[in-house]
Amino acid sequence: MKEWIQIPNGGALAQVATYSEQIVSQYRSHPLIEALPSIKSSEEVIQSLASYPDFDPGERFADSHYRFHMIQQLLSYFQPLPIHIDLESRISRLIRQGYLNRNPLTPKYAATLVQGYQDIKKGQLNQITHGSPSGLTLIGVSGMGKSSAINRIMQMMPQVICHSNYKETQLSMYEVVFLRLECPPDG
Repeated sequence: MKEWIQIPNGGALAQVATYSEQIVSQYRSHPLIEALPSIKSSEEVIQSLASYPDFDPGERFADSHYRFHMIQQLLSYFQPLPIHIDLESRISRLIRQGYLNRNPLTPKYAATLVQGYQDIKKGQLNQITHGSPSGLTLIGVSGMGKSSAINRIMQMMPQVICHSNYKETQLSMYEVVFLRLECPPDG
């Protein structure tokens, strides 16, 4: 069972970091990556994303005013498709690859933070200091389930992780795994 703490002055909850050994060599000895949930197989993704309402054959014989309530259970139905499995894999890779040049245990990370602070003070914000960014675009017609799929996938990850100690090294930081920004249809 994961442990959660409340962020001071923020009110939000952060998952307390627990670290796991990484099979992918470039992810090893990186606390931000090791604190993430493990990389999931297709079967694990299906298990995590799927949501099926309870079914009781006897409910078919209930009075209509009850059946109207029972029908509402269908709103929680979600059947993962191959596109959802692919999307989860892409998001998992994006997050992990984005952390590779941001290992808080390396001198390069500290130097980058100092340089970034100096650039901000000088008003020079045009330099990318953490490597080349990557991204993902998901386009489709309204109502086809883009936001629902993304929301379900992101629920598989903690939004904030609290680090205090990593392999006997003090590490006091909050890791914001993702930010969710919604744009209204009228822009």
